[in-house]
Amino acid sequence: GWVDRYLFPQYVSVGQSRGNWSSMVNERLAMSYPVYVEAVNNYASRQITIDLTAKFYASLSGDYRVNAYIIEDSVSGTGTGYDQSNYYNSTAGHPMYGLGNPIIGYQHRHVLRAMLGGPWGSTGVIPATINKNDEFTHSYSYIVPNDINPNRLSIVVLVQHYDDADINNREILNAEEYHLGYIDIVDNIKNNGALLAVYPNPANDLINVEYLLIETSDVSFSLFDMLGNTIKFENAGSMPAGEFNHSISLSDVAKGVYVLKVNIGNNILTKKVQVK
Repeated sequence: GWVDRYLFPQYVSVGQSRGNWSSMVNERLAMSYPVYVEAVNNYASRQITIDLTAKFYASLSGDYRVNAYIIEDSVSGTGTGYDQSNYYNSTAGHPMYGLGNPIIGYQHRHVLRAMLGGPWGSTGVIPATINKNDEFTHSYSYIVPNDINPNRLSIVVLVQHYDDADINNREILNAEEYHLGYIDIVDNIKNNGALLAVYPNPANDLINVEYLLIETSDVSFSLFDMLGNTIKFENAGSMPAGEFNHSISLSDVAKGVYVLKVNIGNNILTKKVQVK
């Protein structure tokens, strides 16, 4: 598996076995990134339109590209392409124990349906020389096929680097996911910790974070600027199962775009926040 197609300095290759994925994801989440990406998405008559914006917070040079992925969640069916091989069917104590091999009716998560900029992104949008505070826009359109459920779709917009000669130099710098439908929030509640709402956003003096716990967990909140500097940290401590609202004062935070990171047990949830 490749995590952001980023070459971690402790490894010699981007691709790593699944035993390394968790630590790599946590390490990557803690890094700063030089670009902010967002999109305005509209859906009508089975057509999705995506207006993407990428703003850079550092000067760069090279081949940088934008892209948009269409992801379908909770895909299920029977037969080839749907039945899930189950190596752990006989492993007592494993979540997949006794579910059959293969598992019929398995719910496949985050199924890639389309890469609107192709595997390596759309060229001609971002120039070879980028100055700090440069901003670039691009639009995509996608017709949802009749065999895909639009209520289970997500849109992922991203900025990526490309190197024709080196597969270890094709990093995804930043990405943002938008849920077109409703299914993901339902499925996420099955896991511990779900952000129900972050409001108002944009915010002035205060922001409220609503979240749901299905088991007792340690909860903390961090606010980072676009360079990865910690602006605020608040520790809620150990919280019981239930629905909660945590308010964070922004009266001493300068105008701009920030990343809110919510740590719930072993889960890390992030949300971009604009202070105006």
